[in-house]
Amino acid sequence: MQWLVGFVYFVFPGAVMTMRADYAPWHILLGIVIFLMAICTAETGLARFIFPFHGYPSEAFVVNFTGLAILMFGVAVVVAAILPSRY
Repeated sequence: MQWLVGFVYFVFPGAVMTMRADYAPWHILLGIVIFLMAICTAETGLARFIFPFHGYPSEAFVVNFTGLAILMFGVAVVVAAILPSRY
């Protein structure tokens, strides 16, 4: 739905600039929400993956590091999307 509405508002040649300006904040918000849901899905999958590794600290370390890397990537993307552009 996000792709379809984004296509209609931003790529379709008949869209008026005021329509694009009105929809842009919603487009950004819904994009961030979809991205955060994907991050939560990845983190949940990693949390389910770590339970069998109670006796194997090296595998748990790799899974925990991957989880932290995904989380930090998500934070960086959301901060970059929220902060205003200077250029």
